[in-house]
Amino acid sequence: MDTKIMKTLLLDVDGVLANFIGGIIQTHGWPFTHKEFNCWDYHRTHGYTDEEMWEPTKDGKWWLGLDPYDHAADLLAKLRETHNIIFCTAPNSDATCASQKIQWLEKHGFMEPGSGDYQIGKHKHLNAMSGCVLIDDSDENVWRYRHAGGRAILFPQPWNDNRGLVDCQLTHVVSELEAYESGQPFPSKSRVVCKRDSAEIDTLGWSHGMSVCRAGDEYQIESCVLTPGSKWAVMITGELHPACDFEAKA
Repeated sequence: MDTKIMKTLLLDVDGVLANFIGGIIQTHGWPFTHKEFNCWDYHRTHGYTDEEMWEPTKDGKWWLGLDPYDHAADLLAKLRETHNIIFCTAPNSDATCASQKIQWLEKHGFMEPGSGDYQIGKHKHLNAMSGCVLIDDSDENVWRYRHAGGRAILFPQPWNDNRGLVDCQLTHVVSELEAYESGQPFPSKSRVVCKRDSAEIDTLGWSHGMSVCRAGDEYQIESCVLTPGSKWAVMITGELHPACDFEAKA
């Protein structure tokens, strides 16, 4: 009898398994494609508000109708060769969204009915010290998870920092997992790369613990984070500030 104990992965749903962006584009009839959706607030660049984007998803059935990505089944099959899967997904304000997501996973055969292999909620970083690796398409979720001491893999999509790897999503995830399982370290909060006006702050000598200036006052960088609007910010005295507001100390 095989007594091997498998490790557990926390797997995001929307943007990893479910084609949320494709669904929202189709619902609105927007004049751009999934590939062109190259940042989290791309719809705003075309004059659409967040409220307008989310409104159709609150009809009690929208989430259940999303298509799975073509890679979804293969991704799950590959991950399940070496790991148990817990689906970790955040609902919107629609009272039925969470239940629709569970039904969606069961409908497409991704989760056994009644298994309870899911977590519903946006605070994924609270699992960081569980030892479970998170796979997510959100730069912010991945950063928060790592910042809280956990291990996370950014699933390549056009709207995140791994957009250059969208043609090898499965290969990337598997190779990252293999590297991490072999003992290679995950990025820590002290080694998060931050960007400023599209230039890597790291190349300017910026790093965790460095002193920067704003309006003549000196501050120390605690960490860096990509915000939901795909803008880089620095954490100073426990609060986030736009990175472009600061200059390196002379």
